[in-house]
Amino acid sequence: MTSSLSRELAAGRPTEVENLLGDLIHRGRAADVPVPRLAAAALTLRAHNRRPTATRGN
Repeated sequence: MTSSLSRELAAGRPTEVENLLGDLIHRGRAADVPVPRLAAAALTLRAHNRRPTATRGN
């Protein structure tokens, strides 16, 4: 068993970074909780999503 995020990464497909990490980052910042590791992970996934090989709809 793997997470959908893990399967998307392994297949080179775009991830649901905003739904997963974006929401946590927003909630943390709203509560004045620093979230540097979540922000770094989200940045990495956003870069992955922008790669030409991360084709949509596959």
